Amino acid sequence: MHAKGPRYQQVAASLIDEIKQGRWPVGELLPTELDLCERFGVSRHTAREALRRLRDAGMIERRQGSGTRVAALAPRIAYEQRVSSIEDLLQYGKATKLEFSSIERRAADRTIAQWLDCSLGAATICMHGQRRDRASRALLCVTDVHVVATPDAEQRYGTTPPLALATMLADLNISRLSRVEQSFAAIPMPKSAAGELNTRAGAPALAALRRYFDRSGKLILAAHSVHPGNTFTLSMSLGHDVIARR
Repeated sequence: MHAKGPRYQQVAASLIDEIKQGRWPVGELLPTELDLCERFGVSRHTAREALRRLRDAGMIERRQGSGTRVAALAPRIAYEQRVSSIEDLLQYGKATKLEFSSIERRAADRTIAQWLDCSLGAATICMHGQRRDRASRALLCVTDVHVVATPDAEQRYGTTPPLALATMLADLNISRLSRVEQSFAAIPMPKSAAGELNTRAGAPALAALRRYFDRSGKLILAAHSVHPGNTFTLSMSLGHDVIARR
């Protein structure tokens, strides 16, 4: 079994590998939850969560009374994000993995200046990368992270993608955040992202902008992600405390 990540991810990754290798052809039944519990030494909840990940990836179908059947030999590129708190939003980062491929300094254009609440032409640090599902390694989206290039940020983010990523993750620690603003827009797939996402420019896409604020209300950074239009679902639940503030 894969050694890294939560147990349900390890079980899911092992099952994905075995399906890809042909151990269970399309249409064949997978072992039951109890069989998986015994094989992997996990709880029924963990086995169920592992199977849910395969179902969400389109690799299996689960029907009451009919068992769990293999539906595809490879996961589709899709992700559902369920959000009811900042903790839920950060859980998205734990279930997926962002890897930066480049970091550069850039003068803020009108769009970036608006995202960062900075002046037009201000110096910014721009990091580009890809986000993948941790279990299947399926590519979910391309992401650009923008930070105002203060002297402190210049030193902390440095000039290499690994250092920039480590700094960003430290800055987004839950203990530092007071709120996260999210906005979504249906857009034509940008030419710059189409090649990375293996789709055509102009195809339907979903852009997600997230702005993170620290405990003092200061903007930390803005992250802009582009998903293929049919691969991302956002689910939100509103409790009475949220409704009362509206």
